[in-house]
Amino acid sequence: MGLSGILLKKKEKFDFDKLIYDIRCAANEASIICLDGMEYEKNNNGTYEYVTFVLKDTEVETDNQFIMYVYNDVHNMVDGMFNFIDEKNNYQQCINIEDFRSCKMLLNFIYEYMKLNLDDIFYDELKWHYTFTDIEKIAKSENFDSEWCYKNPRE
Repeated sequence: MGLSGILLKKKEKFDFDKLIYDIRCAANEASIICLDGMEYEKNNNGTYEYVTFVLKDTEVETDNQFIMYVYNDVHNMVDGMFNFIDEKNNYQQCINIEDFRSCKMLLNFIYEYMKLNLDDIFYDELKWHYTFTDIEKIAKSENFDSEWCYKNPRE
C-alpha cells in the first residue's frame, strides 16, 4: 500500500479550469499518461464539483500509477485549516493524491506541476509539507533518493 497526499493552493489563486489544464500539462512534461474524466460530478448548474484523474507510467496495467481527485469546492472549505504551515496565507486542499507507490513518478509530476504553481504546497499523510524549493532540490539531486517521500524535508 502506498502513501497519500494533497496539494494545497492559496484560496485566492484557485481557478478550477487552470488547475485541470496545469495537471494535464504537468503530466505531459513528466512523460506520464494522464487519463482524466474517469469519474466526475456536476452540480445543478452544470459546473464540475470534482474530476478524477489516473496517472500512470505505461499503457499496461501497473502498480506505477496513482489516482487524483480534483475538487472545485475550495470556497466551501474551512479557512485556516492549514495555518500551521503558513499563517499568512489561506491554503486550501485542491488535489487529493491517493495511494502512490512510485515516488519517482510522483516527484516528476509534482515537480512539473509546481513549476506552474510556485506557491502551492505538497502535504503528505506523514504530515510533512514540501514547497517548490524542496521539490526542486529533490528533483535536481544528482542521486535520486527513492525514499524522499518518507523523509521530512526540513531535516
